[in-house]
Order: sequence, then C-alpha cells, then structure tokens
Amino acid sequence: MKAIATEGQKANLITDYVLRILGLEICADTVVGNAMLRGISGGQKKRVTTGEMLVGPYKALFMDEISTGL
Repeated sequence: MKAIATEGQKANLITDYVLRILGLEICADTVVGNAMLRGISGGQKKRVTTGEMLVGPYKALFMDEISTGL
C-alpha cells in the first residue's frame, strides 16, 4: 500500500520540478485557453507543450525548433 502512495508523490514531484525549470509556476493553475478564452500567453503555451513531452513516459525527446522566439 505504501508503494502506491509514494508513486503518486513521485509523479507530483517530477511535475513540480518541470514547472519550475520551465518557469511555469505562476500559471500552474491557469487555463491554457482556446479561441474563445484568453488563457496564458503564447510563450507559456510553447513551454507547456515542452513540459507535457518531458513529463510523459517516453525515453527520447525529439524537438524541432519548439522554443523559437523564447
């Protein structure tokens, strides 16, 4: 039972670490947005996409100018 409880804490720790590295702590609880809702800025949207890739279960990360203009 303890292993299950610590597994969620590990994922939460990784997520918090990636948020801090990408500078997304200030918008962690903000809606990303869409055509009708403003949400976060364009640069923050790019960093959110990068963070999604970093937190995912994949071993390799291929990026092609995803951070252009930041």
